[in-house]
Amino acid sequence: MYLAKKTIYYWNKFIKNIAINMNYHLGNYSKNTIWIIGEGRSGTTWLSDIINWKKNFREMFEPFHPLKVKEAQAFSLHQYVRIKDKSNSDFTYFMDSVFTGKFMHYRVDEVNQNIFYNGLLIKDIFANLIAPWVQERYPNIKIILLIRNPFEVAISKQNKKDWGWMEDPKLFLEQKDLYEDFLQPFEEIIKSVSDDYIERQIMIWAILHYVLFQQIKKNKLHIVFYENLLHDTKQEISNLMQYIYGNDHITVPSELLSITKIPSRVASEKRMNGNLNTNEWRKKLTDKQFNKGLEILSIFKLDSIYNKDFKPHKQEVEKLLQNHSSE
Repeated sequence: MYLAKKTIYYWNKFIKNIAINMNYHLGNYSKNTIWIIGEGRSGTTWLSDIINWKKNFREMFEPFHPLKVKEAQAFSLHQYVRIKDKSNSDFTYFMDSVFTGKFMHYRVDEVNQNIFYNGLLIKDIFANLIAPWVQERYPNIKIILLIRNPFEVAISKQNKKDWGWMEDPKLFLEQKDLYEDFLQPFEEIIKSVSDDYIERQIMIWAILHYVLFQQIKKNKLHIVFYENLLHDTKQEISNLMQYIYGNDHITVPSELLSITKIPSRVASEKRMNGNLNTNEWRKKLTDKQFNKGLEILSIFKLDSIYNKDFKPHKQEVEKLLQNHSSE
């Protein structure tokens, strides 16, 4: 019985690899290439499940995860690359292999079961700092940035500490280019961060979004707020599908709306009737943690992204991008 199961496993893996490689050579991945980026525990897997609800896309799950993907081991957690950097040929080759769909990996391709695909869907949680470089090199890729309340992200990471998150924001200062380009003015505040886990994760969230917003071009980016996707699901999905397919008249099928109520394969929260009480997170923080988090967000000028009730302000993100984007 064991031998039979093992034979079936390797046969299925063999067929999967043939299908993935065949679609690459047929040019099927270039038909529509989508890249979801966002912090860990922001709902990126949930969003990829929504987009790929018909399984039309080949999904690449976190190909730039340095702890899980051998080819990405040379990366730091949250690797930064300058937009015009052309110095590392190995890095460029790896990126080309991912964004053309040539790259294959058992973890990255775990969910793929189809024979034919009509596009490529890449999902990452360690890629915010390389996104502007990618946007410059691959202008046809449709980038989707998922943003979630940083306090909820920090709490969720605290609940999953063994998942390999960055835990010390001072590590960012060790990336020479990142320090010189963006973090030198913030060196003291980054070094002064306490040992409190929540405070450190808020600092990491702030750095990742601050640096991204300083460079990313907003006219080649679609922003989704986790909270809007949760509470105004139909409209958010309609906006998302318009961006992906270029159609102004998108009807969101009822089957897709039903899927949004199902937690992703890595979720720790249940979405009952498409809803979560998004204020519950405040009860899990001390006043000191909350106030320190607000102070950090203010220092990086990210405090306007959410209002006092922590409802998202998409317009405020667009303002932050305004001075750094070419139309």
